[in-house]
Parts: sequence; C-alpha cells; structure tokens
Amino acid sequence: IMMMISVGFFAGKLKLMKAEHKPFIVKYVVNFAVPAMCISNVFEQFQKLDVKNPLFLFIPPIVCMFITLIIALIAAKLFKLSHKRFGAFVIMCAFSNSMFVGLPMCRELFGEISVPYVIMFYIINTMMFWTFGIAMLQRSASDEKAGEKFNILTTLKHLATPPLISLLISVILVLAG
Repeated sequence: IMMMISVGFFAGKLKLMKAEHKPFIVKYVVNFAVPAMCISNVFEQFQKLDVKNPLFLFIPPIVCMFITLIIALIAAKLFKLSHKRFGAFVIMCAFSNSMFVGLPMCRELFGEISVPYVIMFYIINTMMFWTFGIAMLQRSASDEKAGEKFNILTTLKHLATPPLISLLISVILVLAG
C-alpha cells in the first residue's frame, strides 16, 4: 500500500499525473478495478471454503459491526460531543475502509484464506454505512438541513455501487454452485 501511495505521490510530483487525470483514475478504480478484483477473489477464494452453511459467513461481520457501532455510540456520549459532531464521530469510529486497506492487510497477515471473510465484512460494512451511518449523519445535520429525512430510495441508490453489486452477484453465483 505504501509503495502504491509512493508511486502516486511521485507521479504527481514529476508531473506524470496531472489534476485532470485524477477523476479518471478514481472512476476507473471504483467502477472497474475493484469490481474485477472482487469477482476474481470471490470465485477463487470461496471455492476453497469448507462451510456447511455459507450464510453463517454473514453473522460475524454483522455482530462485529453492531458491537463497534455500540462502542462508538457510547464513546460519543462519554465525550459529550455536540449534536452536530455526534453522527460523524460515530461513523468514523464504527465504519472502516475494509476493501482498500483491509483486504491487502488481511491478505498479508492471514493469507488468501482471509479474503472471503474480508469480502463478507465489506458487504455488511457498506450496507450498514449506507443505512445506519447515513441516517445518523442526517440526524446530526438536522439543525442545518431542516426537513432532510432518511430516504430508502436514496439509500438503495447509494448501495448500488459497482463493487457491491459485483460482490453480491458473485457471492450469489458461488453459493448457488
């Protein structure tokens, strides 16, 4: 990860990558590279798992996310954060970057066997962020943006990202055999 960051940093410093290239790179990574990596990892790694009921793969990330969310809520209360900062603090503590940082780290620390678990965590993390997280942010910002309420259609639109869609379809296909 540090090498990739260094390459990007030096490419910018040497003027190999200009400001107008950055939006393309972000779109390419989010819309093509990450979904391709997800599909590849799911089909490679899920085949190796010997799990009687694959739905149990979802239970640990759900439990972990709720525990982390509860701890973040308690910490925000203990720190007596203002209404305006409460939601942002909880989201920063409870929801992590499980794909760009978590996947390479887990692969390096635990090997390829960790990939399916990271992918399950990513799916749950993303869904909880776009439901609980955004609802909490909107509630915290309610002083500034009066009338903005949680909207299920907006949430579904945000959940429909190329990485998450590719992961869900891949997982369904693998679980279906």
